[in-house]
Amino acid sequence: MSDKLIEDLDILGKPYQVVLVDPTFEEGTYGQCDDANGTLKIRRGQKDLLELDTVLHEMTHAIDFAMALRLKERQVAAYAAGLVCVLKANPHLLDYIWEKLNAESDDGN
Repeated sequence: MSDKLIEDLDILGKPYQVVLVDPTFEEGTYGQCDDANGTLKIRRGQKDLLELDTVLHEMTHAIDFAMALRLKERQVAAYAAGLVCVLKANPHLLDYIWEKLNAESDDGN
């Protein structure tokens, strides 16, 4: 657990501010995507993997809103949890992703 959190995200061209909120902000809720105000609220004090899951979960909601996918909460939760598991089991995947993203910007393909 730490208070270090990414502060700003560009999600499909829309800026979002990521803020930590007190654990009591909404009982039983770990995060919230406020699309109208461009804010992802993340509950303070979560263990690291749960916090990562929450950030990915709320980012998925933002993508869902932007693309009008109409995902169900269960789908958003499963996607975020699955992605956390895949990334944790395959740490080299992040290097691969970063390499490919940089190659795109370097060679114009």
